[in-house]
Amino acid sequence: MTVEPPVISFGDQVHVSAPRPVAVGRWEVVEQHTSRDGWSATLVCLQLDCGKPGFAVTVRSRVSVVDPSRLRAQTAVPPWRYRLDRLWIALSALAAALVAAAVWLAWPRRVTTPLERALAAVRAARRRPVRDRRRAVGALASELRRLERPEAERSDRLAWSAAEPQPADLDALLEAVE
Repeated sequence: MTVEPPVISFGDQVHVSAPRPVAVGRWEVVEQHTSRDGWSATLVCLQLDCGKPGFAVTVRSRVSVVDPSRLRAQTAVPPWRYRLDRLWIALSALAAALVAAAVWLAWPRRVTTPLERALAAVRAARRRPVRDRRRAVGALASELRRLERPEAERSDRLAWSAAEPQPADLDALLEAVE
């Protein structure tokens, strides 16, 4: 049996040739061939106790003895690194904010008057309880009084009458005011 090389470092490959296959123990088989001439294999030792009596191989360590006081480790966290330049990021954020402000300022807005808001409240109150209907019609009466419109008196009477204001009454009042 031949073993090449006779001295290896941990993790090195060993080439073994023999007339017939042999047990390799704890060695890892990388490849093996069997022919009429005999058996050959490439083995690697990945454990500390791979030695087998039939193998004349010495496994040595890859690490030499070193004074532990000479070993140093970096313990500080490295500084933060940006993939993009900070100035570019700041300018991009500023540009985005300016675009958002321009869109917000340019967006068309519907300006509603207090009368339009009071009429919308009365429309919404048609499907609400009586208390909400009275409150909405009373707010409309106050706005109509402020504008000195003649429908203010009718709206006030409807809001505070003893009879409950019905949705049909609200529709008639809305038609008269609009």
